[in-house]
Amino acid sequence: MFRRIAPRDLRLGMFVERIDGDWMDHPFWRAGFVIAKATDLLKLQNSVVPSVVIDESRGVAAERIAAANPARPGSSNPPKLSGQSNVARRRPLQAAARTSEALRLNRKVHVWRRAVKDLFLDVQSGKAMRPEACREVVDQISASLAENPKALIRLTRLKSMDNYTFLHSVSVSALLMHLYRHLGREEAEIQEIGLAGLFHDIGKLTVKPSILGKIAPLTDAEREVIRSHPERGRDILERSPDPSQILLDVCLHHHERMDGTGYPMALAGEEISFHARAAAICDVFDALTSVRPYKAAWTPGAALSKMRSWTGAFDPDLLEVFATSMELSVDEVESPAPSDTSSFSINGYSDPSAA
Repeated sequence: MFRRIAPRDLRLGMFVERIDGDWMDHPFWRAGFVIAKATDLLKLQNSVVPSVVIDESRGVAAERIAAANPARPGSSNPPKLSGQSNVARRRPLQAAARTSEALRLNRKVHVWRRAVKDLFLDVQSGKAMRPEACREVVDQISASLAENPKALIRLTRLKSMDNYTFLHSVSVSALLMHLYRHLGREEAEIQEIGLAGLFHDIGKLTVKPSILGKIAPLTDAEREVIRSHPERGRDILERSPDPSQILLDVCLHHHERMDGTGYPMALAGEEISFHARAAAICDVFDALTSVRPYKAAWTPGAALSKMRSWTGAFDPDLLEVFATSMELSVDEVESPAPSDTSSFSINGYSDPSAA
């Protein structure tokens, strides 16, 4: 039986079916869990969410219910809770705080994009590559992920056509660091994979924008140019002082596929490093959830559904770990991909069917 209660009435052992209010008002990416830790209980009790729906058939029943009527998880009109007038009075302040946080994070993302763009343009003009110049960007992305990962990852999906390459680099960096943090990796390795994410597509600087943004089907010659960007990127990075092996590996191999159908070396299975397999997943996920000239943005769930359908493309175990790290709801994870994906299959150079 579902009941909607105030956060202060939550107890250990209750099953949280739904958390009402704005997704930025609490630190939990999804509902559908038992409150098993005192720390999680305190986070919910101290949050500014107006109410929480519990399932008494799956956990401890409510001790005090201010509203007599049971609630459905999808109900748009929750019963009034004692003290709700205080919550209502706080909402303008909450909204202002969320707006301020979103604006602050948006400014950060654009500063990072600008830093990556400036560095890429320096390389394009013939200057030496300086990966270390983006260490501060990686540090700031890492700190923002620790503070509010879902807000950052959601924000990086908002890319325009003209800044895609640079924000895609920021997004892949954030996704990789989030995945590695979820895996419990050492901070030094998290920082290194974040840097590799920023520079995984540096080779696209050598590809004409008319090819990268082409809406019509690519010619065989154009496809070969696109498929050359990992090696071109590796060459650029090798000219920088002391590039790390992770940096070179991710740049060169993020388009390799587990069944050997990728490029540029057609590596398969264990021939592909863990870092490159992780980068392949984050690269394609971000491409699928972004607006491109030849496709609309897909939902995260639809992207994961499509990626699962590409049998042999990705490390299946790592893909499931990545899906878990995103903490989507069951409905989101299992949502179907768009039925018409033909244009993306033709032009999607982050799509394994085009590799």
